Amino acid sequence: MQNGIIRPDIINMVKNGEITPDEAVSLCEEFELNECFTPEPFFVRREWLLKENKEAFENASILYAGKSPEDCQRVKAIWGNRDSSFWGIYPGDHYQQTGEHIFSVNTSREEDFTQLFQDISANCDFPDKMLFHWGEENADAEMLLQRSIYSVFYIIKQCLKERKQGIRLVYATENQMDLAMSGFFKSVLKENTNYRCTAVYCDPMQEKENILKELSVFDSCAVKLSGKDRYIEKIRECEQINSEKDSVSLKKNGTYLITGGSKGIGYILAGYIAKRYQASLILCGRSDYSDEIEEKLNRLREVGAEARYYAVDVSDKASVRALDEKMKSEGIRLNGILHGAGCICDSFLLRKTKEEIAKVLSAKVYGTMNLDEVFQRDELEFFVLFSSVNAVLGNAGQADYAYANSFMDIFAEIRNERTEKKQRSGKAISINWTPWMNGGMKLSEAEKDLFVERTGYIPLADPIGFVFLERALKHGQSSFILAYGKKEKLRQNFCNE
Repeated sequence: MQNGIIRPDIINMVKNGEITPDEAVSLCEEFELNECFTPEPFFVRREWLLKENKEAFENASILYAGKSPEDCQRVKAIWGNRDSSFWGIYPGDHYQQTGEHIFSVNTSREEDFTQLFQDISANCDFPDKMLFHWGEENADAEMLLQRSIYSVFYIIKQCLKERKQGIRLVYATENQMDLAMSGFFKSVLKENTNYRCTAVYCDPMQEKENILKELSVFDSCAVKLSGKDRYIEKIRECEQINSEKDSVSLKKNGTYLITGGSKGIGYILAGYIAKRYQASLILCGRSDYSDEIEEKLNRLREVGAEARYYAVDVSDKASVRALDEKMKSEGIRLNGILHGAGCICDSFLLRKTKEEIAKVLSAKVYGTMNLDEVFQRDELEFFVLFSSVNAVLGNAGQADYAYANSFMDIFAEIRNERTEKKQRSGKAISINWTPWMNGGMKLSEAEKDLFVERTGYIPLADPIGFVFLERALKHGQSSFILAYGKKEKLRQNFCNE
């Protein structure tokens, strides 16, 4: 790395007990330092800013996705007799026209949305204003995903195929989890700046007129409507976050489950926890037990840890339940869970497939829910989710990955609400990691410099990642965004969103 790039104050980290002297030496070697000096990590947090929407309905064609044919008719009446067309769709078993400009669609079938686009386009230009309002407050996982990310993906992909421009799409819902669509929408905007989409979380009694007005303004990819108040999501720079009230920590001889623990960041952090805390570690992943995994377990044992590995598909509830039963039969009591399993299938929306999306969602969405449900009665001290900064900023080619990580962020918030009601135990924390130097990034020095110049991030050296994990456990918030690198560039990327 070039000397002008910000580096950590390693001496203060050692004094504060955040890293050991050996880790400090390793960090100096990593950055090829001859001296230590003080840059500050970049702390940001998401806030909800009160902002009124003064815009009125526009006279434009609209596609409304409602919960029933009656819902479509009610909104059609509100829309009124305009010099523009109204089209309505609602979930059904199969595609069919059930009224004037009203259709049922099977939300699991991409071809239904393709046919819808063709049928509407045969009569007029496909509407450039779209309001989806079929998110159910108590929807199960399958319904939630089919009616949100998949349905919206089918529509947007069809619009991209037909080279339609100037799209304004609002996804309104009474289900808080659907705010994960904001991560998806931020990525859509990175791929096409003319596709302006917003996830709107509203109370069940919210007036349709207020929701419809969202089609006339775009000032955020995430909005909350509560009564007459309207809030937009903003990313704010803040001072270093410290909270003793809700802080938790790793502890000596603790017992921790690490998913995705045999590779990548999961195994790097397993090594840190093993060496520093001589913990009992249960690693799990989809790979079968092998000589390579045995060798990795032995390395953890050599530094004082107990280490086991189980082949588990966390997206399969039965597999997670079998793991729980196995551990309990062996007398294992967990102190905490670190959920690091996940994968990416990068491709632009125009080329992305439902199968690729399903693969990306499997570990992060279904895995998160399964781990939470199966271990809900365990007296956990923490439930840590490995999210990504892409949930906050979005990223071209990773709309599904941004959704999955945004899902984790919101899930942590909801789980903490359940903990307050004594329905769960342990602090839930979603860490929005920036890229790790040894976490899968294989870049030359020139490529690293280019990456830093473009994003502002310095890929995290392992000891810095360890510090971030410890701080995330202590800071007391549901989600944790701590970037490290060129501060002005980071400020530009985060706070101008």
